[in-house]
Amino acid sequence: MADGLSDIQKAKRRAKITRRIKMCDLRHAIATKLLDNGADLKHVSVLQGRRSVQQTVDTCQHFSQSLSEEAVGKLPSVFEEE
Repeated sequence: MADGLSDIQKAKRRAKITRRIKMCDLRHAIATKLLDNGADLKHVSVLQGRRSVQQTVDTCQHFSQSLSEEAVGKLPSVFEEE
């Protein structure tokens, strides 16, 4: 930080992001990306320092469209006969 900018500020500048970014925004973005890429909800919750998975669910209720579609896509296999 020799030039007075934090790593986050430098990354914002490179990405041409002009709005203010709070730490909770970054936490939420990271959690969403992890979940989008198949990370287990429990593990994401632990990484975020949450006391329970329910806290993560309550905080990130919307998760992502792809996770919702994936969950709905698994529904037919639930009703298949073995």
